Amino acid sequence: MIGLFLNIAKSLKQINELKFVDMEGGNDPQIFPAAFIHIDPIDHKQLNAGSTEADIQFTITAKFAPYIRSNADTPQSQLEELATSLQVIEVIKSKLVKENIEGIEAVMLSRESLQKKGTYYEAPLVFFGRVEWHPD
Repeated sequence: MIGLFLNIAKSLKQINELKFVDMEGGNDPQIFPAAFIHIDPIDHKQLNAGSTEADIQFTITAKFAPYIRSNADTPQSQLEELATSLQVIEVIKSKLVKENIEGIEAVMLSRESLQKKGTYYEAPLVFFGRVEWHPD
C-alpha cells in the first residue's frame, strides 16, 4: 500500500501550484496549498495464479489559506485571489483522472466538497480506481 501512496504523491508533486504533499494524519506544517493523501482499506479478490485485483478508494484533501469572508464588503481583488487559489482543485482532479497514476487503473472522481476549517479551506476529493497485484 505504501507503493500506491508514493505513486499518488508522485503525481501530485508534478502539480506546480501545490506547495506540500503528504499522507493524511501526519504533522500538518500549515503550508498552503497542500494535498494530503488517504487510502481506504483495500479488499482484494483472488485471480489466477495467486494474483489479486481490487477496487480502491482514496481521498486527496486539498487545503488552502487564508479564509476570506465573502460578503458584500469583501474587496473584489480578494475574491479573485481566492478563486485563483482554488483553481488547484481543478488541476488535481484533471491530473489524477486524465493521466495514469502508476499502479492504479481507471481513476475517476466520485465525490468532492469544500468547507471552511478555522482559518483555511479544505476540499476533500474522493477518487476510485482499480489495482492488481501479482506475486513475483
